[in-house]
Amino acid sequence: MNDARRISNLREEEEVATELLARSEARKSLADFSRYIVPDEPPAQHHELICDALDEIVSGKLRRLMIFCPPGSAKSSYASVRFPAYFLGRFPKKSIICASYGEGLATSFGRKVRNMVMSKEYGLLFNTKLSEDSRAKGEWETNEAGSYFSCGVGSGVTGRRADFGLWDDLVKGRKDADSETVRNDTWDWYLSDFMTRLKPGSAQVGIMTRWHEDDPAG
Repeated sequence: MNDARRISNLREEEEVATELLARSEARKSLADFSRYIVPDEPPAQHHELICDALDEIVSGKLRRLMIFCPPGSAKSSYASVRFPAYFLGRFPKKSIICASYGEGLATSFGRKVRNMVMSKEYGLLFNTKLSEDSRAKGEWETNEAGSYFSCGVGSGVTGRRADFGLWDDLVKGRKDADSETVRNDTWDWYLSDFMTRLKPGSAQVGIMTRWHEDDPAG
């Protein structure tokens, strides 16, 4: 074997080893998962902190977590899109309910999570796949009977249970947050509809921009 061929083979072996290491790390860490799935959007320092906290949800060290960031900080990209996909990769038999102030936003999250689970890159990391007969944007199942369901505040959640509850901006913005009626209606729905759907021992994560001291987080 000449030197050029030997160097080429060594480079190929290094590339294979690098790829296998990246996949291994992506299965164990949300930040590394994000780097692998979306390589052109590396996590910033505050994203690393969010990922570290969400990793503790996966490990069981945390059962309750709230994440407060200003608008435009990409908190939802990590907590409401990449994390549910990662969570179902790790636990394909578990169920997720994701809620937001409006059904349209919640469904958008569900579509993005679903598309990520269906991506080629995701398939290189996890065996989790979508069930052939359940692929709607806001409600779908995995091939191992896990599930994802999205809903807006005020909509029905009856008949569904979840191992993990996620809510992202239950209040749309300052105008709604300043309305006592909206705050009370949101809180009542959270207690009577969302919370009652979570299984005993389930984990819960809330993400929002703080607008008012009496918002859902307050």
